[in-house]
Formats: sequence, C-alpha cells, structure tokens
Amino acid sequence: MGWLLPCDHDRIPLQTRPVETGTYKASPAPVDYTVHLTASELSRRFQAPPSSSKLPINLLDFAPADATPVQAIRQILFADKNDLLPNLWKKVTSSPSALATEMRAGRPPYSWATICESGGLTTPHMDIDGLSTFLTVAQGQFLFAYCSSMSPAALDQWHKQSILTPLPDCRWQYVLMKTGQTVVFPAGTPHAVIRDIADNHTMTFGATFFLSIKFTASLLCVSGSSPIQTPPR
Repeated sequence: MGWLLPCDHDRIPLQTRPVETGTYKASPAPVDYTVHLTASELSRRFQAPPSSSKLPINLLDFAPADATPVQAIRQILFADKNDLLPNLWKKVTSSPSALATEMRAGRPPYSWATICESGGLTTPHMDIDGLSTFLTVAQGQFLFAYCSSMSPAALDQWHKQSILTPLPDCRWQYVLMKTGQTVVFPAGTPHAVIRDIADNHTMTFGATFFLSIKFTASLLCVSGSSPIQTPPR
C-alpha cells in the first residue's frame, strides 16, 4: 500500500462512518465523520486483518466530505507521483492486439474509474448525462435512495449547484436492492446509493441511456412489469 501513502508528517483525512451504514439509520443529511491519521496509522489499519468489530477501509474513505469520487481518486492516485492507474493503462494498451488498439481510441480509465472495495456510499447527487440511468446490483445489497417529491424552487436549486447538498423539504424514498435487481430513473433525479456494511462485498454496474426518450419510456414499462426490477415510483 506504500504507493498511496504520503509523508508521515502529513495528516490524511479518513471518513470512518459511511462504511458502517449498517450501524445507523441512513439519512440524506450531510454529516462529517472525518478523522485525520498519519501515514503510519493508516498503514496499520490496512495491514490489520478485518474483524466483525473493525470494518475494512475502501479507497474513497480518503476523500474529504465535499469531494466527489473522481476528485478523491485523482488526489489519491496521482498526488506525489502516485501513477498506478496510468502505468497499468500504459501496459495494457502497449499490446499489439486488436483489442488494445480499440482501447487506445477510447477514454483512459483514470479519467472515469472509481474504486471502492466495499462499504461506503454516494452522497445525494444527480446524473446529468443522457436521458436516464440504470443501475444493476451484481453482488451484495444496496439501499437506493431517491427524491420522489420536491418543489420547483427546490429542484431549481439542485440544478444550479455544482456540489449538491441535501434539502430538508424533499421527500426521500428508500428501496433495498438485492443481487440481480435493476433500478432505472430519469436524468436529473436526486438520488444516492448506500452500500451494505463492508463485511459484505458489493458490486454494481450502471450506464446512461442516450437513445430516444420513447425507447427509454418503453424500457421503464418493461422494467416495471418484471418481478426482479425495482424502478422508483
């Protein structure tokens, strides 16, 4: 783990509470549970075997409370010559294979990838790309939170914010999603994804629809009629 540790005199912000989502009632209100550790203290936490009383850390826990996952990943992997992802990308794309040639024409993973071993959560936010988004649970359980009711003024405030903050007058709904279930929601829907406690590994897959709104609407209808799909209502 030495590649992501700065000098020991630096204090590293660590969010401790979000990975323990199973121990408190989920709330969209922002709460700062950040502590600051030295590199040595942090290294010992990584090296210690996980137990039921001490949950493992994931990489996004290093992020300050107001940082987006992308900002956190870039800070962790690129600061002080931390170039793990660029080096991996260089090795992968140096192959003469047709797949490597195709990959070189796309976006490098360090421009979009986020890393989360298990636990953690996403703060309430909106997806603004495309017409709608889907998320499929591939492993474990997720609590999907979405705002089902909000005034036009509150929605306008969300649209104007660069870093979204939860609003108290929104009506939040929560859906427990299990492996194999999918949620589909329109772009601009305030939502959050809360993962299970870190003792249980979780994985989700998602993407954005850029096709016609008619196709997206028909997909929502099919999704809603399937017993394993969980669209917000």
